[in-house]
Amino acid sequence: LLMRPAALICLKVPRSVHNQYQRFQRQMSGICLNPTPTELGNLSCAADRLWQLDSNRLVYGRDYELELQTFRRRDDGDVALKPLFKRVETSVFDRPTFKTFISLLDNYSSLTGEAEVVTAEEINEYPAFLNAALATDPIKYLGNYLTEKKVIPDTGSLQRLLFDLWFGMYKRDGHVRGADSSAFEHIFVGEISPAYKSRENVVKGLHNWIQIFHQERAGKLNYRGCRRPRTSDADGRRLRLEEEQVRPSLLVSSPPLLLACCTPPPIADGPIAP
Repeated sequence: LLMRPAALICLKVPRSVHNQYQRFQRQMSGICLNPTPTELGNLSCAADRLWQLDSNRLVYGRDYELELQTFRRRDDGDVALKPLFKRVETSVFDRPTFKTFISLLDNYSSLTGEAEVVTAEEINEYPAFLNAALATDPIKYLGNYLTEKKVIPDTGSLQRLLFDLWFGMYKRDGHVRGADSSAFEHIFVGEISPAYKSRENVVKGLHNWIQIFHQERAGKLNYRGCRRPRTSDADGRRLRLEEEQVRPSLLVSSPPLLLACCTPPPIADGPIAP
């Protein structure tokens, strides 16, 4: 009697179940990183796939909490008495893609019209971040996506494309002698320039929760409230109301997902001209 449980454990797994498990392993090992025809024809579907692949995004309640406070209208002033971020588990910033991404945020002058000076240390920080990002599923999927769209000849060309697209410098202010901006600086770091009419300094770009968190914690950014969402969805990628609590999940995506989501739109219709 004592031998029967052990004997049961040693029974062979049916071949059909074994085959299903092998297919599951193949899917998890990389086949699922290839875009479907639907995703190639619809950027929203591709973004949904990227979201599913982002295993490093933060989880609300476990990794972070927010203080959204009062909803505000366009002309309202500061209606938030507390910071936006109530809590962020800072250990997430030790993850390779977060750590190498954060090292890039202090490489830029936030004022437009000031030529950027790139140091040798900063030059080494770019490939460190890109190498860490290239090891993640969202960026692997991006490489397959852009290869299928014939934007790049193969996935091995992705790193050069990302570097040229995001870190290539250009002039935003025509009066400055050197290059004063880049796509990475505008989107992920944020730039300060005078408004056209009032000439008051305004922030442009800054579509990056990590920079917002660090600037708020340093006392350089004041959260003034949020607007009530017009629409909601089932996955929380936009602000949504659920049990009287708004949960903006895309706000705390990983750096590779942010990079992957922002790369296809301007180039997805064909290869970049040399």
